Amino acid sequence: MPDGPPPIACELESDALRARWERWRALVARAGAGAADVPGGLQLRFRPEAAAELDELVAAERGCCAWAEWSIEGGGDELVLTATAPNYRDDVGAEALRAFFT
Repeated sequence: MPDGPPPIACELESDALRARWERWRALVARAGAGAADVPGGLQLRFRPEAAAELDELVAAERGCCAWAEWSIEGGGDELVLTATAPNYRDDVGAEALRAFFT
C-alpha cells in the first residue's frame, strides 16, 4: 500500500466535470458573498438561499474529490464552505482547490 495522501484527481469524466464546474460557477454568481484563502485551501461565503444547492454540491464533491475535506458552517445570514487539502505538502492540494474555484 503506498504511503501518503491519495492522488489529487477528480473521478468525473470531462463532460460531467464541466457540468459540475458550471453549477459551482452559477451558484457563486447567484449567491456567493466572497472568498478567502485559508491554510490548506479556501473558504467561500454564500447567502442563505444557497443552502440546499450548496449541500448538494458539497455532497457530490465528497464523492468524487475525496482527497479534499469539505465542510459547511454557519446559518442565519451567511454560510461558509471551507475546502482544504491538509494532507498535501507544498500547498499542492490547496492550489488545486483554488484553481477550481477561481
